[in-house]
Amino acid sequence: MPAMALIFGVCGTLAMHDTASSDLVSFINSMIGQIVGVVVAARVTRLVRSVGADWSARRIQRATWRELGDMAASSHPQYAQSDAYAVRMLDRIGLLAPRIAQAGGTVEGVAANDALRDLRMGADIAVLQRVRGQLPLATSAALLGGISRFFRQRAEGRMNPRPPGLLPQIDEALGAVLDARDTASSSSSASRSAVTALVGLRRNLFPDAPPSLAGTSLTSQGASA
Repeated sequence: MPAMALIFGVCGTLAMHDTASSDLVSFINSMIGQIVGVVVAARVTRLVRSVGADWSARRIQRATWRELGDMAASSHPQYAQSDAYAVRMLDRIGLLAPRIAQAGGTVEGVAANDALRDLRMGADIAVLQRVRGQLPLATSAALLGGISRFFRQRAEGRMNPRPPGLLPQIDEALGAVLDARDTASSSSSASRSAVTALVGLRRNLFPDAPPSLAGTSLTSQGASA
């Protein structure tokens, strides 16, 4: 503020520029314009910067959940490319980390570990989209539909806990893949990828769930391995 008084008042009054002018109307007009411009700029900056780091972090997190929901719901080829999703997700992590640090290390509704978990689940969903032919049509549709609804509802803030109905769907899909591998007596790369993706989703969504697939399928898989 002292510098503003010097620049606007003293320099303007002394006409310290290349051409001097003693026109009072022009002088008042320029001084008022400069002062109003500074005030408007300050107000606009205050409005723009009123968005806190916690709000920005939650917005980034919701964008990730919306994309995961779209990935699970769509069979478009672009959602089967995990590399493109990984690049976008790493960019979001780079934006999310400094905002969490700016907010004091914690943001309500946003956990730093969730970003890496979402990155892993996005890669697993992309793999399932590529190898969904290894699953029965009804099983894959129900599973991907449930995952899509979960993430879309989470992005809208309507549901925070993981729905218990997803766990049986993942187990059913995993059992179907394992049974198909046993029947065909082969272990193709597509079926291995499907098993890896389903196990990854199960561990990330339900880390405390008991291993309920200790039946004949897993036993035969272990014997063949």
